[in-house]
Amino acid sequence: MDFCREFGIKIDDEQFFIDKIKTYGYREIIYQYLDHFIEDDSEKVRPNTTFEEIYAFYQLDQRLKNEVLIDLQLFEQTFKATLIDVISCT
Repeated sequence: MDFCREFGIKIDDEQFFIDKIKTYGYREIIYQYLDHFIEDDSEKVRPNTTFEEIYAFYQLDQRLKNEVLIDLQLFEQTFKATLIDVISCT
């Protein structure tokens, strides 16, 4: 928690922070997404950036990845079925 605060991240709800870090891991949330919140010429995050905002960005990214994965799997199934049909016809 202190590490986040040193970077300028506000933690509005400490229990929320602890729960999410225990569930998903610090590296999973902070290290992967912190770069998107850092100011151009600084090692600190934009003013008033909260952990909750970083976590919301993490959630959005996870949902997008899941949606793309589902679409890719559906495409793969359709492609395989079509390929089998084409091979069977020849």
